[in-house]
Amino acid sequence: MSGILISLLRIFSLLPLSILFLFSDLFYFVLYRVAGYRKAVIQTNLQRSFPDRTSAELKLIEKKFYRFFCDMIFETFKNFSIPGSKIENYLKVENPELLDRYADEGKHVLIVMGHYGNWEFTLSMLNAVTKHDLKVLYKPFKSELFHDVLSYERNRHGVEIIPMKSALRTMMKFERPSATVFIADQAPSNVDTLWTTFLHQETPIFEGPERIASRLKMPVVFLKAERYARGKYKIHFREICSDASQTTENEISLKHTRMLEEDIRKAPETWLWSHKRWKRKRPQEISLTN
Repeated sequence: MSGILISLLRIFSLLPLSILFLFSDLFYFVLYRVAGYRKAVIQTNLQRSFPDRTSAELKLIEKKFYRFFCDMIFETFKNFSIPGSKIENYLKVENPELLDRYADEGKHVLIVMGHYGNWEFTLSMLNAVTKHDLKVLYKPFKSELFHDVLSYERNRHGVEIIPMKSALRTMMKFERPSATVFIADQAPSNVDTLWTTFLHQETPIFEGPERIASRLKMPVVFLKAERYARGKYKIHFREICSDASQTTENEISLKHTRMLEEDIRKAPETWLWSHKRWKRKRPQEISLTN
């Protein structure tokens, strides 16, 4: 079944982006105007994250998010056929020298980012424009079909995907300089973890990336994928530390959380508001860390 779906997506992706965006416009009408996909979740997330915004401002962010969300889907479809030679038409790296320096020194790097911008579209192509071998950590998908399709899309440009549960063991065996990406704004299943205030709400934070980077003495870099036109993104790297083992407890986790929060405030429509990020409550015995 997955093979048939992938073949159909590859054929569909051969259409020019201008045509795919016409489908996106139609999908926006159905998703937003007709179906109201996860509208209650999105509205609640926006209201709690931006208590200082007016109803009109929140409504505008909501509409922009739905338009971006639909574009994101069809941009990702397009990546089923984008050749490596054309990647620079869609993705530009503003400061590749930050990452390249570590590759030249033979160092592995941990990259943290959020569900901000089109992470699927940009990450799958990033391997072609960096000196590192790109890896992506992931939590297993509930749908095997969804896993197969996204795995194909990510692997097209040589990106290796690694299950979170085997991350440390796998990363210790890397031979070539590798950049391993962790999308750090997912909701951890374990509430007995680091809690901080994020977008005005008490939020649990994954500590795994910080622990892995500290164990392996890795540099940690924050990645921002900014959309500057439909189907076009620019990547900017910000260094969090050059050696995670030399940082204090929670320093890395709090820094990348604040960087993501800053980016979301600047362009909130390109973050994944449909995700139930705040469905868990902080245990009373755990204090907030800021």
